[in-house]
Amino acid sequence: EFPRYNGGQVRYAIEPGATAELTFSGSSIAWIGPVGPTRGEARIYLDGELVSTIDAHASRFRPRVDLFHAAFERFGTHTITIEVAGTPGRETIAIDEFVVGH
Repeated sequence: EFPRYNGGQVRYAIEPGATAELTFSGSSIAWIGPVGPTRGEARIYLDGELVSTIDAHASRFRPRVDLFHAAFERFGTHTITIEVAGTPGRETIAIDEFVVGH
């Protein structure tokens, strides 16, 4: 049996260029979300700078995977932005939760 989404639901987008953004105060950030056959690529920005592109594609669905994490040199206010890349045939990008470290 798979673990469920945190809070029982997930937010997703399929439109290329669609974004989700979180401004937080902390020393680290992690993006937890699903992977699977219909999942595509996303670009990750920290404080406005592109830092990574991830591919959430997998042969089988898993609802809660650590898709990205980053640590900062010191505690501060930061912004993470997730942008749907629009991978043909597997556009879906979903966010279950962000985990902020203090």
